[in-house]
Amino acid sequence: MMLERLQDYRRLVYRVAVAKHYVTTQAGNVVHYDGKPVLDDAPVLQAVDRLLKTDDTEAKLLGLYAPAKSASRSSPRTLSTPSWANWPGRSQ
Repeated sequence: MMLERLQDYRRLVYRVAVAKHYVTTQAGNVVHYDGKPVLDDAPVLQAVDRLLKTDDTEAKLLGLYAPAKSASRSSPRTLSTPSWANWPGRSQ
């Protein structure tokens, strides 16, 4: 069921990715340059990012990623402090 939902999301996002988007002013007017409307890449890039996240979620649900290696649970080594009495040149 979740995989079907992801497919629905993917179709919606794909429609945004392939649509033409134009740069607009705060008043909602389309910005023109040399008489042509300026295309806005931001919605397309956001849609691509969303598609990648959807793909990542799908891969996790399908178990396509290798299991993460866990850190060793062994106890850390204790460093012993050398005895000053055993150092060379130390007079007793």
